[in-house]
Amino acid sequence: MDNELKKMAKDLVWIQDKLKEDTLYEWDRDELVKQADKIRMDVVLKGYSVDLFVQYMEEYPTLSVDEYMKWIKN
Repeated sequence: MDNELKKMAKDLVWIQDKLKEDTLYEWDRDELVKQADKIRMDVVLKGYSVDLFVQYMEEYPTLSVDEYMKWIKN
């Protein structure tokens, strides 16, 4: 089973990358901002460590596919 906090960290990294795109339509940007806010609120409301969440967000982009498959499960 996937680690929920790591999955949320991965999703937020993906969203932040998408928000950096110049060609993003405003309505798409608004939707992504809403998704990012929901992820952040879920982290807090579910009682996860924000520091650990940030650590996972920093780790995710550095992983190879094989490393990711192991990382997301732990």
